[in-house]
Amino acid sequence: CVTNSSSSENCTSQKTVTRGVPIKIVTANFTSSVGIIRNDFYGANIGESNLNKFDDDSASDLIYKNALINAGIRYIRIPMTIQNYYSNTSNSNGVNLTSDLSSHRSLVNWARNNNIKILYVTAYMPSWLADNSSGDCNDLILCPANNYTIWNNLVLDFINNVTLNGLYNSTIEIEVWNEPDNPSFFLGKLGTNNINRATNYSIMYNNTYNIVKSIYPTMPVFGASSSSQDLNKMPNTFLS
Repeated sequence: CVTNSSSSENCTSQKTVTRGVPIKIVTANFTSSVGIIRNDFYGANIGESNLNKFDDDSASDLIYKNALINAGIRYIRIPMTIQNYYSNTSNSNGVNLTSDLSSHRSLVNWARNNNIKILYVTAYMPSWLADNSSGDCNDLILCPANNYTIWNNLVLDFINNVTLNGLYNSTIEIEVWNEPDNPSFFLGKLGTNNINRATNYSIMYNNTYNIVKSIYPTMPVFGASSSSQDLNKMPNTFLS
């Protein structure tokens, strides 16, 4: 019988309800092409939680690494997470490496041996180096630097460490910051279409690009990656 689903009413008569289900025929044509995926830029993001898988060849680690190889991965994208490795110091160059980068070195070495590129994202900002004088950061690690000489030195020190002072430099490429148009990753109190966001990113990009290219002129350095395909969100900033 037909009743309201929330009602406890007893039906006094039986009724049959028949509803027709429309039939749709979908034809997939696998013989035609709509485009070509670049096989030289097929990759995946991995997080720091997976870095230890590149330290040894345990059974589970081999499964993980072989899965990347068998999938045809050509790029692995991973943030430097600079804030986790460098502490404040009175050293004039600002470099004080206080955490172990050996897992990153193992990753780069493994990638080199398997013809895979590592795309390192230069992020995020150590709290002691963050410039929040504008009050536009809701988290210090998402701020620009208060001293770009020190920032440059940290980025360069990281690259030197993971490439064994340039021995494996052809294995890595550099992306300057992650989605700087997105308040979740940069200057969180500013809207996407705020000129101060683009201006601060341009300063960071130019500094990072110049320092990397001064030591590693053939190393690709690029940015910015956008978090949105909606170009109307930033007509007066990144697109101006």
